[in-house]
Amino acid sequence: SGKGAEVQATAGVEVALEVVGQDRTGIVSELSQALKELGVNVEEETSECHSAPMSCERLFQAIAVIQIPDGISEDQVQSQIESIAQDLAVTISDLED
Repeated sequence: SGKGAEVQATAGVEVALEVVGQDRTGIVSELSQALKELGVNVEEETSECHSAPMSCERLFQAIAVIQIPDGISEDQVQSQIESIAQDLAVTISDLED
């Protein structure tokens, strides 16, 4: 019966996520969708755009605290995000850092 609603209560692990890459329309939506597909919950998120130091390129940077559900590895999350675009640099680290 109503077991599906209980799934979100699974513990999982909270980590810090940083994503940097070329800015483009829809990147936040694509990032959100990639995380959603793995059942990753975004606890906190900030994003901004700024100019790359040695070029005129607009860089997108997102910093978030995410909760990765049990059964999903950090490598899976990183691969899922990197599949959005080749230029995305993804860093996942412990919150204690």
